[in-house]
Amino acid sequence: VNNVTVNEIINYIAQKGNNVYVIDVYRTPIERKMSEYFEKLSPYHFNNSEENLNKYSIKRITDRFNKLFPHLGNGDHYFDKFDIANPTNFDFDKKYTIQILNNIKYIKLRLCDSKIWASILSSIFQKEVVLINDYQTTNKSIGELYKRFKDEYKIPANFLELVKDCRYFNFYFSDEERKQYIGIWENKTINEFKPYSSDEYNFYVNLYLENQYINDIQTEHYIDNGCLCVYCTKTRNYIFDCAKNG
Repeated sequence: VNNVTVNEIINYIAQKGNNVYVIDVYRTPIERKMSEYFEKLSPYHFNNSEENLNKYSIKRITDRFNKLFPHLGNGDHYFDKFDIANPTNFDFDKKYTIQILNNIKYIKLRLCDSKIWASILSSIFQKEVVLINDYQTTNKSIGELYKRFKDEYKIPANFLELVKDCRYFNFYFSDEERKQYIGIWENKTINEFKPYSSDEYNFYVNLYLENQYINDIQTEHYIDNGCLCVYCTKTRNYIFDCAKNG
């Protein structure tokens, strides 16, 4: 939808008298960039089938990733999309925060805490919540390549400095958590690498959008449009029971 921001949609729904919760998730910066890169590896970055990409060398995959590194996985909705002037400091004990503005409840979670999300959300909503693992890159046909890349990737030293200076990383991770995270990657550093400039990256994006031929519409996600008819409600309860029972 052109000329409409996500924040305008959220506020419009809230103004209609709905009880609105906005759940946003923070992911560690390097892993987020990796995930975003592999999400479009086939239709955008190499314009090839996943079957053929599995034959590519890790060196080739890594070189392209490093050229794109500073331009991938940037931004945070709390700071960039929701018009929240002063985001509430993240609660490192509870592992989440809730901030209420204009009757909208903004919930911030971290992907690194996903194992306790069911408990967190059950507490917030005062109703039992069960999590379903869905749409994991490691389960796709490209999953083995993704796993090898994550295992073998070594980060250029200048990129690690970008991570250290990231405002979101410093906001959502405690001093000790940042120290541990950086420590892991400091053991996997290599010489500096020169990535694409902003102009080069913009040219690159325009080129892959023109060249792409693979349909990248995602069909694997579970989608619930909220219908309250008898059939949908019955099916929703059935799915919940299945998830609860493993």
